[in-house]
Amino acid sequence: MRAHRTRIACALARALAVAAMACAGAAAAQGFPDGKPIRVVVPYPPGGPNDIVGRIYAERLTARFGSPAVVDNKPGASGTIGGDLVAKSKADGLTLLIAAPSSTTINAGLMPNMPFDPVKDFAAVSTLATTVMVLVANPALNVGSVKDLVALSKARARPLTFGSAGTGSAGHLSGEMLRSMTGAQLSHVPYKGGAPAMADLLGGHIDLMFADVTVASTQVRAGKVKAIAVTGTSRLRVLPDVPTVQESGVPGYEVVSWFGVVAPAGTPREVIAVLHQEAQRMNESPEYRTRLEPLGAEPAPITSDAFQALLAKDVEKWKKVIKDSGARPD
Repeated sequence: MRAHRTRIACALARALAVAAMACAGAAAAQGFPDGKPIRVVVPYPPGGPNDIVGRIYAERLTARFGSPAVVDNKPGASGTIGGDLVAKSKADGLTLLIAAPSSTTINAGLMPNMPFDPVKDFAAVSTLATTVMVLVANPALNVGSVKDLVALSKARARPLTFGSAGTGSAGHLSGEMLRSMTGAQLSHVPYKGGAPAMADLLGGHIDLMFADVTVASTQVRAGKVKAIAVTGTSRLRVLPDVPTVQESGVPGYEVVSWFGVVAPAGTPREVIAVLHQEAQRMNESPEYRTRLEPLGAEPAPITSDAFQALLAKDVEKWKKVIKDSGARPD
């Protein structure tokens, strides 16, 4: 009888503890951010896509809550410096990270001593945008499709060369996926950024590259490069005549980069819900879609749980690609 009463008491204590936590979380969400500034960490220098998306989200939070949301650029170590800072911050929703595969899920497979776990150490808030890459070639290569490119690469004595913004970048791994899925003979040439890679492509020093939509579309319209395919599952509005890699005969090929916002693990779910709601409202705004167009990006309205699952899925996806390619950090 005494043991029975003890079990009941323990169960009641646990229920009260859970209820207390729920009430505390609800109270925190109700007053969030309670006049305190929100720190939006961007793990790259100002001016890039991560920074632009992060600043738009910060503007949204400032307008919504009346207290400032301030962008804090913390570049370095392929985005891991900023990511580590947020992962180790207080879990109160006041410190957020503008995340992307290059700074989180790709690095998880590329860096053996990564200082944080992009799945376990973060609570996903929302994706903010998605973007794809464009496979472009020097016109002198004289290829018009992925099929032509693969056939040419196998017929040559030397592999075709493709440049990227660096080892482990989206452009690099897009090429490695194409190589592994088609048997194309490709040799990677890493650069310190996309701009020098494009310069060498225009100069004929490399054959191909997977470029950002904004850069690629500008050069395609100028007739300086040939667009072969896009890496997403649908064609782009800015390049409607360019097929996807899947359309071009490589079923299952997909490289879609995302930008999202995450908080430290343990942030109350009620606070995550408030932050997610503002992200969703932004994603649904026609003005936001217009502001994303210069980046070649699209809004990305998914739930926090779906984003958390995407982080885990991405880690496993890129680990396999990195292992198969033998990529190592620069």
